[in-house]
Amino acid sequence: MDLLAAELGMDPAQLRLKNFVKKEQFPYPSPLGFVYDSGDYHTALERVLKTIGYDDLRKEQPRSASAAS
Repeated sequence: MDLLAAELGMDPAQLRLKNFVKKEQFPYPSPLGFVYDSGDYHTALERVLKTIGYDDLRKEQPRSASAAS
């Protein structure tokens, strides 16, 4: 996902959110025949991103990379 996000010029977390199965789509039959019975992946990831201060971390990445060079 991170490689695809970089190729598309997208934030990796946003690409994941865009591709998660939506809560209202459950039960969700996958193309491989698995059935996902429940989940709220969007809320879970958004909560984690907020908890870790993801936006601030992403802003810090270019500064950290240039300081390491």
